[in-house]
Amino acid sequence: MPAYLAPSELPAAPQTNDLRRSRQHRNLIVMIGLMAVMIFALAGLLVFLNFGLERPAEIPPVPPQVTIPQPPDPPPPPAPPVPPAPPAIGGRSRIDPSLIYPGSQQTMSVEESGKSTLQLHSEDATRKVVDWYVARMKGAKKVSIVGQTILQAGDITVMIMGGDDGAEILITRGD
Repeated sequence: MPAYLAPSELPAAPQTNDLRRSRQHRNLIVMIGLMAVMIFALAGLLVFLNFGLERPAEIPPVPPQVTIPQPPDPPPPPAPPVPPAPPAIGGRSRIDPSLIYPGSQQTMSVEESGKSTLQLHSEDATRKVVDWYVARMKGAKKVSIVGQTILQAGDITVMIMGGDDGAEILITRGD
């Protein structure tokens, strides 16, 4: 063999472009393979987390507490009966019992020389008491002044004083 060969006589050497292309092609295949492995790993992790583990049983709702109903409060004791007014001179009462406001308490009763006076107290509002007396005393004259109402029918006069927390009732009959 000769010591020197002309460039045209040299065997064909591989082209550098071919080597570069084959490396790029190999790198691309490796990258695609790694991406595929990562996608499968991520999908497997998601499946494992969503379906692979048993979820704890849901906590049942707390049942409502059963409250033992309290017995109802006993009714208030009945109001003591209103003692009848002492009879007037001649043996008959001068104030008709139908004019005594229901549930009221008698605080005073006076009978003297043909005139009867009866004072009552009620826990009801004055407006309610006035309405009750207006309904009882048909055709009565009515005069209202701040905090007072006066009703008069014949020889009977009813004066009602007070407010929302109670009423004082003064009934008079006589000459």
